[in-house]
Amino acid sequence: MKKIVVSEAGTASNANLLSYAHSLAEPLSAKVEVRDNLAENGRSDVMLTVVEPDTVLDTPYLVVPDGFKYRPVRRIALAVDFLSADIHAVQSAASFARRFNADLVIVYITGDEREAVKSRKHGADFLNEVTCKINYDRIYFRQVSAVSVAQGLDWYSEFGLVDILIMTHRSTNDSASVGEGFCRALAPLTNIPLLVLPEGVYPVF
Repeated sequence: MKKIVVSEAGTASNANLLSYAHSLAEPLSAKVEVRDNLAENGRSDVMLTVVEPDTVLDTPYLVVPDGFKYRPVRRIALAVDFLSADIHAVQSAASFARRFNADLVIVYITGDEREAVKSRKHGADFLNEVTCKINYDRIYFRQVSAVSVAQGLDWYSEFGLVDILIMTHRSTNDSASVGEGFCRALAPLTNIPLLVLPEGVYPVF
C-alpha cells in the first residue's frame, strides 16, 4: 500500500498536518506514516508528503495552510502554461481527482485582452488534446485574467470553490506559473492546500 508521509518535526501545526493526511488516506487508498527524515521520501512506496508552508521537496508534496481543516474534495484546480509536459500533469491530476470523484479545472492565467484572445484558442486546442488522451469526463477549462499569475491563482483558489490547487514545480523560472521560487512564494498565500508536482514526476494516484 502507498504511503502519505507527514514530518515528525515537533511544530504546532504537526497535529493539523497529521489530521489532514489521515482524511486523505481512505480516498487515496493509502496509509499514513510519520517520519523524521523527509529525505527518505524518494522511495517508491511514498505517494506524497504532507508539509507546512515554506517546504520544498523533490517528490510530490502537499502544502497545507496553517490551521486548515479538511473538507470534502469536490473541485481541484490545475495551473498550466500550455506546455507539452502539461499533458502529463493533467494525467496525474486526473488520477488524483478520480479518487475523490471531483471536478478537475485546468486554469490558465492571462494578462491583457490581446493575450486573452490568443490563450482562448490555445485553451480550446489544449482541452481537445486532453479529451482525446485522458479518460476522465469531469475535466474543464477556465481562463482567469489578472495582473499576475500569483494574484490570479490566489483569486481563483478563493472564489472558484476550489478544494486543492495543483502546480508543477519546474527547474527554471522561464514559465509564468512555475519554478521553485514561485511555488515557495505562492504556498503561504493560498488559503487551500497546494499540491506540487516536481518537474518530470507525474505520479498516478
